Amino acid sequence: MSIEWEDTFDWDGLQARKNAAITPAAVAGMEVVRQVTTPKVPVESGHLVGSPSITASGNTATIRYGGPYARYQEFGVYYRHGRVGAPLTHTHGQSFFLTTGIVEAADPALRACARVFEERL
Repeated sequence: MSIEWEDTFDWDGLQARKNAAITPAAVAGMEVVRQVTTPKVPVESGHLVGSPSITASGNTATIRYGGPYARYQEFGVYYRHGRVGAPLTHTHGQSFFLTTGIVEAADPALRACARVFEERL
């Protein structure tokens, strides 16, 4: 005796849910990056460590540290080699706080993105 099963899939609905999840997934991943990078930020007045913002559009999320010397603090190690400027003198944080944070956060950030897709699909 044979049995047959027939079903239809709502591919358009699935595509719509996927598209609606892309931006929240990108934000979730970037939030992980923020959590990893912020403790590495050099602290003097606290402005830089308190300044990160995350924006997203489509499949792109951006983290921005808006402190007045964010670029100097990120690449300050260059200045430590005596080429230009004064060495960084902070007792907390490190140069390349964003670069090293992004590398460290890569896998956890992708898992955060995946969780959003799992929840929404």
